[in-house]
Amino acid sequence: IYVSQIALSGVTTASANDLYSSNTAKFEEIAKEKDVTQKSLFQKFKDLLFSKHSDDVTSDENNIEEISKETYLKDGTNFHVSQTAIDTIKSHEKLKLKAYSIGDGKITIGYGHAEPKKKSKYKLGQTISENEANKLLKADLKVAADGVRRMFSQWKEEGVDIKITQGMFDAMVSIAFNAGVSGLRNSDFIDEVKKGNFLEAAELIPSTR
Repeated sequence: IYVSQIALSGVTTASANDLYSSNTAKFEEIAKEKDVTQKSLFQKFKDLLFSKHSDDVTSDENNIEEISKETYLKDGTNFHVSQTAIDTIKSHEKLKLKAYSIGDGKITIGYGHAEPKKKSKYKLGQTISENEANKLLKADLKVAADGVRRMFSQWKEEGVDIKITQGMFDAMVSIAFNAGVSGLRNSDFIDEVKKGNFLEAAELIPSTR
């Protein structure tokens, strides 16, 4: 993905959208290839993207490794939740200002904020303001993000140095937000991430509880 993003940066948005929509199958075919180097993968994307737009090329493939790592892949301990992730979680969770229960022994309110019934300060049917719902979400996402960063820090201590993108970090925070940090850490999904098998990890997301 990050290689294709760099390649796409060499053409206008309209041209890039055009090229992608008319070559979706080819993009997917290239993206699934495994026996390629970073440079050869870049070249495949470049050949596909710029076959008719050679005058628009601005990316320098000789610097692809340095550019891609600096721009897209970073240490997992250095990320914070993006606004895009926050907006997406809000959209999926939907705002509920009245406390309710789904039969899991918890009281849920706001944007999916859940607390054990016996310990919760909220009662079924109690209402809160949208401002309070936002504060609860912010606190919940901090717990999730801290847990993901802590996980990457521990991996580094074990000698596992995995670099990720903002989108990958956001996805892991979203899972930790829903399943808990321990739920994330005990999943088959995260085992594949730790091995650097990002495609395999992505395929496990739908079945991760």
